[in-house]
Formats: sequence, C-alpha cells, structure tokens
Amino acid sequence: MAKSMHQGIRSKVGTAAVGVVVAWVSLFSGADARAQRDDREVSAMLADAFTREAVLTLTRGGPGDRSRLEAAAILLDFAAELAPQDAERQRIRATLAESRGDPDTRRRALAQYVQLQPADDAALLDLLLTRLLDTQTLDGRLSAIERVLNAANTNDRLSDPLRSRLALLAAQAARELGDPSKYARWLSESAKLDPANAPAAKAMYALLIERNADGKALGAAAKNWVEASPVDPRARLALASALSAQAVYLDAAQQFANAARFSGDAPLPWSAYRTWAVCVGAAGDTRIALDLLDSLEQLQQTGVFGDVAGDGGLPIELELVRLTLLDGAQPDLEERDEDAVAATYDRVVKALEDEALRQPSARLELAWIQAIYGDAPDDAEARLANAPTNDPVVRRARGWIQLRRGEDDEATWTFEQSPDDPLCKLGLAILTGLDDPGRARFFKEIIRDAPESLAALVTAQMLHRDNRPVEPTLEGRTILDLMQRSPIQVWRMDLDREPWLAIDAKVRPLDAEPFAPLTLELSIRNVGLLPIALGPGQPVRATVLVNLGMFKDGQAVGTLPTQVIDAHRRLTLAPGERITVAHRLDWRELGELDGSGLPDSFSYALSTTLDPRVRSDGAVAMGPMGTTDAVRGLRYAMPPVTPDSARSWLSDVDSNRAQVRAVALARLAMIGEGPDSGMIDPTRAAEIAGLINERSTALSPVWLAWLAYHLEASPQSAEYQRALDAARRSDHDLVRVAHLLGQADRPDHPALDAAERSALPRLKAFAPLWRDVLAGPGAASVEAAPAP
Repeated sequence: MAKSMHQGIRSKVGTAAVGVVVAWVSLFSGADARAQRDDREVSAMLADAFTREAVLTLTRGGPGDRSRLEAAAILLDFAAELAPQDAERQRIRATLAESRGDPDTRRRALAQYVQLQPADDAALLDLLLTRLLDTQTLDGRLSAIERVLNAANTNDRLSDPLRSRLALLAAQAARELGDPSKYARWLSESAKLDPANAPAAKAMYALLIERNADGKALGAAAKNWVEASPVDPRARLALASALSAQAVYLDAAQQFANAARFSGDAPLPWSAYRTWAVCVGAAGDTRIALDLLDSLEQLQQTGVFGDVAGDGGLPIELELVRLTLLDGAQPDLEERDEDAVAATYDRVVKALEDEALRQPSARLELAWIQAIYGDAPDDAEARLANAPTNDPVVRRARGWIQLRRGEDDEATWTFEQSPDDPLCKLGLAILTGLDDPGRARFFKEIIRDAPESLAALVTAQMLHRDNRPVEPTLEGRTILDLMQRSPIQVWRMDLDREPWLAIDAKVRPLDAEPFAPLTLELSIRNVGLLPIALGPGQPVRATVLVNLGMFKDGQAVGTLPTQVIDAHRRLTLAPGERITVAHRLDWRELGELDGSGLPDSFSYALSTTLDPRVRSDGAVAMGPMGTTDAVRGLRYAMPPVTPDSARSWLSDVDSNRAQVRAVALARLAMIGEGPDSGMIDPTRAAEIAGLINERSTALSPVWLAWLAYHLEASPQSAEYQRALDAARRSDHDLVRVAHLLGQADRPDHPALDAAERSALPRLKAFAPLWRDVLAGPGAASVEAAPAP
C-alpha cells in the first residue's frame, strides 16, 4: 500500500543552519548544469514534503506542545533552504517563530518574505515593528518611529496605510509620555493618512470628547469613525448621539437601529434605548417608538438586561418616554389608548413610591410626574409639603399644578423662575397660546437646548400635530451635509444587496495528483465605494475559513480538517483594489498519501468564508462584512499499484524530466512490504528493490533524502538494506532527518537512538523532539487548531 507522506505526526524546531541546496549540490563531484537543475526541482518537491510534515505536526498538536513547535521549526528551516524563493513558506516560518518566542528567526523570515513580496504592507509593518518595538525605552521608541515616519515623507516605499499605523503608534507613545500636543498631532496625522484606520478614527472621536468639542466637530468625527468601522456598534452609537444632540431625529434613529443590529447578542445601554425611542417619537413615528419599547420589555423578560425594573417592566426613564408617547395622542395613532396610559402611569408611580421609601428625592420626582401626567394635581401638591421652594424640581411641579388648575398667571410666574428647565419652558410655551410668536421661540429653544428631553418629545408631538416641521439645529444640518457627501451604502448598510467585499476562490489544478502542487487561490476585492481596513481592530478580520468535503461515486465520504488562512496581505483595500492569496492545499491533508484515510481517488468540494466569527453559543458564523465562495467538481486521483503502473514507474526512473523521475522513484520506494506489494510478482519486486538499492549509492544528498523519505521497509527486512544504509550513513543532516521522517514511526525506533548520538547538530536536536511527537496524540480532527 502507498505509504503516507506524513507518517504519524511530523514536526520541527531549531534554527536554520547555513547552506542551501546549491551548497549540497557542490558537495558531490561531477555535478553539471543539468544535475544542478534536477536537484533544484527535486529540492522543491522535498521542501513541500517537509513543509507538510511541519504544518500537519502543528495542526495535530495542542497548545503549548513545545516539542511540536520546535520540531516543526527545524523542518521549516530545511524547507526554506531547499526552496528559498517560496514567499508563503517564509510567512509560515515567521508565524511559527512568533509562537516559539524566537524574534531573530521571525525577523529574518519576515525580511525574506518582504523581499519576495514587497507589495505586502501588512508584512512590512510587522517587520518594522519587530525592529521598532525592540527599543527599550518609551521615548526611544517614539524617536525611532518618528525617524521612520520622517524618512518616509521623502520616498513612497511606505504606503499611507502603513504610515497611518506607525503614526498611531507614535501618538500612543506620546500619550504615555504625557505629551498631549504631540499625541494630538500624530493622531491627526494617522487619521488623515488612512481614513479607514478604525482605531485612529475612534481615538480622534475620543480626543474630541475629552476636549469638549462642539457638536459639529463631534458629529464629523463620529461620521468618520462610522466610515472607518461601519459595523462597529460603538461608532454607530457615537454618530446617533451626535445627531440626536442636534435634533436630527430621523437619521439618529436609523443609526441607533444600526448600532443595535451590529451589537449582536450584546444589548445596548438603557440610555441608548431611551434616546432612540425619543428620536423615533420626535420624528413622528409614535407607533414605531411604542413597538420598540414593547420589544425591549419582551427582551427584558428573558433576563438579558439583568434585574433592572420591578414587575418585569422597563427602567423608569423608558417608562416615562412610553407614557409621554401614549399621552401625546399622536395623529399616527388611531386613538388614545387610555388603558395603556393608565397602566404605564401606575407602573411609574408604584416604582417611584417604592423608591421614595429609600430615597427622599424620589418623592419630588414623583410629584412633578403626577403634576404633568396624573389625573389629580392635589396628589402632587401633597407631596410638595415642606419642600424647599427654590428647588427647580419643586418649581416644575408647582408650575404644572397651577397650569392644570387654570391658574395661568401663577403658573407663568413659577415657570419663569426656572427658565433653563425644559419642562418649565414647555409650560411657558403652552401658556403663550397656539399663534403666539413666543410659543415658536420656546419650542425652538427646547429642541435646541434639550433635544433628547421629554419636553423636546412633547414639543415635537405638538409640532407634528399642527403639521409644522421639527427643525434640526444649524450644527445638525452641517452634520447631515457631511453625511450626504458619503456613499449612501454607509448609511443604508444593506450588506446582502450591496456587499462591500467579494471573495473568489479558484483551485489549480482542478484534477489533483500526488507530488504536484495543489493551490487554492483566493482573491479578495473591495467592491464598495469606500476604503476598507483589514486586520486586528479593523472592521474586517483578514481570516478565511476553508471547509472541505469528500465524495466517492456521488456519496459523501467525510470531511477534511477545517483550514484557517491568514489573508492579511494589505492593510487597507481601496475601492476596486484586490489582494490575492495562494494557499497550498497539498501542504495539508490533501498532500498525504493514504495517511489520513483518503481513498485512492475521490472528488471534493470546498467553501471559503471571509471573516468568520465565533458566536456566543460556540457556533462559527460570518462577520457582518464577510463573504463566501465555493468550488465544486474538484478531483483527486492517485494511480493505484498494479503490474502496469509498476512497469511504468520502472521506465520513468530514466526519464529526462526530473519531476517524473522523482515521482517514479517515490512510488516504487513506497511499494515495499505493504498490502500493495501483493500486486507485484516476486520477480518484479526483486527488480524494484535492486534498482532502488543500486541507484541509492549514486544519488546526490537531496535525491537520497527524497528516496529515504518515501522508502517503505521494515527494520527487519533486507529488501532495501543498501538504500537504508546509504541514508543512515550519510553525513548530511537533510538526508538523516528525511530518513527519520520516513522510517521512525514509533518513539522507540532505533533510528532515533542513533540520531540522538549523531554529531550533526540539527539531527541531534531534531531526534528527541521527534520522539516526543511520536509519543504524543496523533489523530487529526476537524476541530484541530489551525496551522500557521
């Protein structure tokens, strides 16, 4: 039977030794140009095998499994030397080095990767940070970042998004050093260089909050934050608050709705729901506002908010909004629901009466509520006994008691004593009469000065009833104008119909076969109208989940382990820009030969999910801005061992093409004494063994390593003894490590003992690590941790 290319679980650690394939080639005489070219081709194939051993070792290990990490690092070092121009392998090395706490190897691997892929500004940023963050002192780090930024201004090697991230780091360092001026300068520079940089946009908004900026500046900053992070509920809440504070009620309500939509399972703060309901009601949608409060009450019954109100009701602040909405008898309601008004009023009164027993201030709160909403002003007046007359709440309550009794002059005088109280100003507006110019002035002042208050809600109700507009503030109109300059998709956020990102998956080739590269090409494109930042802290995590299913004769025969791809190849994607990621499927289970229960031939399909998220219930779902694609009709076929195939491979070992010779040699070596050997008659088996033994003595180190890796022979068998001896006695660590991978299938294998006694440093380091790997758990599973 064909032998697994991943026998057990393989891994590797250690540092890369000096020397590449060319050095190995030069060690044997008679190497002409063709031999060197052939060696390079088989080196690439062996590099793939070593990479697969490393990746699967990591995939099948658990967190903190140090032996696996170290063994995988050694294997990847060998692979990088065998194929130094493979950029993706260097990325894996860098990721593994970070996990191992090996900054030197990480820095070298990143440098090699960036040299091969200079357009990857995400990797270049990582490389710069490995150097900049090595600075021991904070002020030294800030100076180092500033030097890079100042030098970047004279050339265009560093992209604007990359400089934006560096400027943000500079700002953060300046803040820690207590330099607010420099913090603001670098933060502003960061936001300007890349408007899509969500952490910078968020920090700019926070800075303006700290500086008590005016409403226009806060609205502009919140708008910028939303554009940088459109699915962040905090950004939507910031913009909703900026709009509601300027009486832009309808647009504020839409942003509150978006915030709730993108908050997932986490509820918004009660204060946000209160303002949201006020905005909806003030916009003239009383029924929708009441439905929102009813939905919140139902949600509160589930306990998601905790114990926040008695009898399962809403907090008093929201019940007062509901009472105001019901009591206002808006035109969009068919009729005033007296029962609902009474029930809500009774709930508020009962809650405050209970509170008054613990807190005297609740008694005055209850007084003004009864004065405005209650049927008996005398009840409210009784609660004001012995209350200080100069208390604004007392004046509010007395004024409304007087107003409802028809004592207009007394009420006017009382309200005028608290001209800044919105409810007092509302009382004055009512007293001026419908057509009095003073009423319009009072209404305008209420909405301008207290747009989120109950007084503003009542004012808006009255204006709607009179068919008069509710005007936003001048600053509110400015914010609206800024929003209208942005693409409508930012505010509509209909991601099903108007996605911002698209992913296209292609597998090359469609018909896969052993020993050949099998690549999943992922193309991620910004199909929206605004730049989108990728990566940690940004709206889209540049992670792609790959699920693979296998089929035989039209029937599902299982799934392969889920694969996770880090597709972070750009910091920000401009509209229309795309990144392409090549992911080697043959470096995972699909590259094994009979090592993971795969049939000789099968079809398979795969699906890709950009930006997967883990929900609270543990299930994996796609992020709000993520997207998917699928590829079907893929095929994998491994020629079975038959007399004809064996005859063909014997012929191919003399092919002019190195890859054909390498495949033939591997397939013959893998026949060995397994079940497939029964397909070969003794004469042919002896011919195969004789050829392998003969060729092994003349092979270059890399070819011998390729043969040793694939040999299927038991320690007791003398069938391939000369070939095994040639590998065991080699003074090249590449050959010896390949021999261990191919032959050592248990922790007590004698080859491991010999390797541990070797004078070859990497072999000596690798052997005990591999022993630990073989002694550990070895079954791969779909839930296994993703390889780098």
